Amino acid sequence: MAPKMYQGSSNGKVGRIVLAAAAKHLTPVALELGGKCPVIVDSDINLTIDALKLELEKFFGKVPLISEDLSRIVSSNHFARLTKILDEDKVDNIEESFGVINSGEKPFVAFLFTNNKTLKEKFMRNVSAGGLLINDIALHVIITLS
Repeated sequence: MAPKMYQGSSNGKVGRIVLAAAAKHLTPVALELGGKCPVIVDSDINLTIDALKLELEKFFGKVPLISEDLSRIVSSNHFARLTKILDEDKVDNIEESFGVINSGEKPFVAFLFTNNKTLKEKFMRNVSAGGLLINDIALHVIITLS
C-alpha cells in the first residue's frame, strides 16, 4: 500500500486518529503537525486560472477531485476557520507579512510567488520556516514524499 502523508494542526488530535487508522491497515504514514504553511503572492506575479488548471492536471490527472493524492478540507469547521484567516491576514505592505509569519510558531514551509528579485532575497533572509519555496510548490512536495 502506498504511504500516506498527513499535515495538520499542532494539537495532534486528528494526527492520532490518522495514525491509529493507518496502523489498523499496516499503512505507512508520515505525520507533520507543524501548523500553518503561509503563502505570499505579490501583485506582480501572473497566476492565472488556466495555468493553475494545467499544473493541477500534471500532478492529479484530468479529474483532480477524484485523485487520492489531492488534499481536502476535512470539515465545514475547518473551511470556516480558513475563510476567516483569509479575511483577517491582509497586510498593507507585502514585507509586513514576513513579520506575521515569524510572529507565530515556525511554519513547516513558507511560499512566495513574485518576480521581484529584491523581495525574493528579503524573503530568504527574513522568513524563518522549515522550508522556503519561491514560485513553486511541487518541489517541496516531491522532497517531502521521497
